[in-house]
Amino acid sequence: MGGRATYAAGKNVDYVYEVDTAFSPDGMWENVKILKGTKVSGEHGLPESAHSSDAYMLLDKNGNFREIRFYDKNHCLYLEIAYHKKRV
Repeated sequence: MGGRATYAAGKNVDYVYEVDTAFSPDGMWENVKILKGTKVSGEHGLPESAHSSDAYMLLDKNGNFREIRFYDKNHCLYLEIAYHKKRV
């Protein structure tokens, strides 16, 4: 799984996510940042590498769990847990 020339690869890139405060006022759950893509970026997944946290979480538009990613001390992704609805 590549980092697509991101922070973990030692390159500064524009941060295309913002904290999602729809779930909680501080945008956190159990010390995990809840992120969403910015309107400009159109991002809808989580980053391949961590900028400022050991884990990031993503909720769907209804506030339900969608994905969580955990990162190591080098900011690299090492575990992803995701819930994807079956398409019919």
